Amino acid sequence: MTRSMDLDTIAPDDQIKTSPVKEKIILESNIKDDTIRQILGHTKHPLSSTLIYPHFFNFSERGEDETIFVVLRSHWFTNVNWILLALLMIFAPSIIRMFSINLPIPISLSLILFIFWYLVTFAFILEKFISWYFDIFIISNLRVIDIDVKNILDRTFKEAQIDRIQDISYKVAGVSQTLFNYGTVIIETAGENPDISFDLVSNPAKVLKVLQHLTQQCSHH
Repeated sequence: MTRSMDLDTIAPDDQIKTSPVKEKIILESNIKDDTIRQILGHTKHPLSSTLIYPHFFNFSERGEDETIFVVLRSHWFTNVNWILLALLMIFAPSIIRMFSINLPIPISLSLILFIFWYLVTFAFILEKFISWYFDIFIISNLRVIDIDVKNILDRTFKEAQIDRIQDISYKVAGVSQTLFNYGTVIIETAGENPDISFDLVSNPAKVLKVLQHLTQQCSHH
């Protein structure tokens, strides 16, 4: 009796063979997964500053065989300044009324200024949030990537292959960085590739360990 060659109709006693090379890749991937999770922990929220193996994240330059290990954003504390300013902007009209500051402005013009002020405030908040949310650093199985988004129309992409990394260091400076454990990871690369820095990311010492682990894995092949 001829056995079906259709993978969807394989008999239960048919054995699907996996090549030794593929098994080795799967095994190494599992080792990397465990090691990275042991170093950095687990992702708790999509808005977290550190995302481990995010299933909901992607980027346009991603390769077909590229696995995203870690996505980093600047530490949440770096948002405090603009959040405080945004709150001040939101409550500014109420503060003006509270102190009974009456300006000789017609009601119609006052309404236009009121709407314009909150449109500006909304635009300010949106731009700052987009800049923080999409200004990211990516560690994949192939490369490290720095996507710098200053605003909606200004986007810069830099990358370096894992096997081109020569030296990794980190810097924690100042009271806030020391207290909240964030800093800058500096990645020096070989050849003409530009050096890459992960600015103001959480747990820079742990990020350095992840990169060291990946470069060691790469050097063994």
